[in-house]
Amino acid sequence: MALIGNYTVFADTANTLLKLLRENLTPDPIPKPEMIGFCSPYEKGDFRLALFLYEVKEARESYMPSVGMRLQPLKVYLRFMLTAFSTVDLMNRAIDEATILGKAMQVMHQQSLLKSSALTGTLAENGEELHITLDPLSFEEIAKLWSFADVTFKPSVSYTVGPIYLDTAQSGDTARVM
Repeated sequence: MALIGNYTVFADTANTLLKLLRENLTPDPIPKPEMIGFCSPYEKGDFRLALFLYEVKEARESYMPSVGMRLQPLKVYLRFMLTAFSTVDLMNRAIDEATILGKAMQVMHQQSLLKSSALTGTLAENGEELHITLDPLSFEEIAKLWSFADVTFKPSVSYTVGPIYLDTAQSGDTARVM
């Protein structure tokens, strides 16, 4: 069985990752869970750690078998960027951001296989697992992600999460045209 979710499956995945990070990064190094959020890194507000969905990749290597005339779920991998922010004085800011990012990476590595009890929303309904994989990006790739906004580059790391199956919510049955 696969993680098949409805149209909320991307948000459910983000909420699952937020839950994991909030449970493991507070109160140290981040004082409050609400300081970890889902947003683009250039609109971070008061967040100390931002989770950003920057790419959805269709997995073409294999598909689930069709059931009758029902369309196959869309198999995808989600790519997220984690970015650390600090509000401490300039002298300690880079150290604080490195500490936050280091702790986040430690958690993502230790919890790289999430069982159904750790999942939220439609992901939790199937009793499946979610894989989290460090997705090393070159400096050039990260710079491209940051180039769309006039902001200062911050320490960031990328993860691939999946596979996730997006339910088609329709069958392949079609009426004959006459």
